[in-house]
Amino acid sequence: MYSVGKGRSKRDCQPVLCEPAILQCILKIKSVFHTLLSEESIKMYGIRIPADIVMALSMEDFDFDNFFSQPQDDDVKVIVVCRILSSYGRIRGKYFV
Repeated sequence: MYSVGKGRSKRDCQPVLCEPAILQCILKIKSVFHTLLSEESIKMYGIRIPADIVMALSMEDFDFDNFFSQPQDDDVKVIVVCRILSSYGRIRGKYFV
């Protein structure tokens, strides 16, 4: 049995499942990166293309209203979207470094 933290075993932990709406949003983001990010595009547009993709996607409306349990200001939604996109962009960009 593996230790997973203070006195908890691996079998005590349950997997965390993602809401279908959030999963669909992440799959859309993944699809954009998968389509636009390639060795050819890096050669053509330079190493800043992951950041450019993040910038372009940050202007999209991903209907994040459904993901919050309470109504949020637009500023909060923008911060959430930017953090998700920049994290994913860094992960995808590392493949090409």
